[in-house]
Amino acid sequence: MNDANTRKRQLDELASSLLAIDPADTERRLARFIEALGPMKELRLCVTGGAGSGKTSFTTAVSRAFGVPVYDFDEYIEGGYHPDGPAYLARLEAARQKLWLALPQEGGWLVEHVESCNEDMVKLLKPTHCAIIEPSIEYIRKVAAARSQAADDGPVLAAEREKRALESREYARMQFEKVGGKVLFSKSGTTLKKLG
Repeated sequence: MNDANTRKRQLDELASSLLAIDPADTERRLARFIEALGPMKELRLCVTGGAGSGKTSFTTAVSRAFGVPVYDFDEYIEGGYHPDGPAYLARLEAARQKLWLALPQEGGWLVEHVESCNEDMVKLLKPTHCAIIEPSIEYIRKVAAARSQAADDGPVLAAEREKRALESREYARMQFEKVGGKVLFSKSGTTLKKLG
C-alpha cells in the first residue's frame, strides 16, 4: 500500500468511527442486492461511487458473501489522486494495466473505485457486472466533514474535500450510465447492472 493510500484508509476508519457507521448494518442493507446476484461461480464486479459513498464497506460485504477478493484501484495508482491533469491520467493508465495483470484469470473478483465503471476500465477488465453506490448528497457531505475532522483540515481544505466528493459522485454516475447493461437491482442508492 502506498503512503497516500495508507493515510486515506486511516482517515476513512476514523471518519467511520466519527459517523458511528455499523458494518453489520451495511451487510443487512446489502442482503437484497446479494440475493439479486444469485449464485455465481465467477462474479466479476466493478463498483463505483463518489468519494465517501461506501464502496469499501459494500465490496467487503459482497466479498464475504461470494468468497471473492477485493481489489481497491487506489492501491495501483502511484501517489494516489492529485489534480495534476495529464500526469494523473498517465498514472491512471499505468494503474489500469497493473490492476489487469493482478486480477486472477479464473474465478471472481471485485474492483472498487470511482473510475472502476468507466468505459476504458470495463473494456480492459471485462466485468460481468457493474454497480454504483449513491447515497444522498447529505450523507456525502457528512462523510466529507468527518474525513476533514479526522484529517484536521482547516475550513478551506474542508470545503475543497466536500466539493471533490460531490464532483466524484456526479462523475461516477456519468461513467456508470455510459457502460450500458441490464439493470438487475436498484434500491436504496445502489444499482446493479449485468454487462454483456
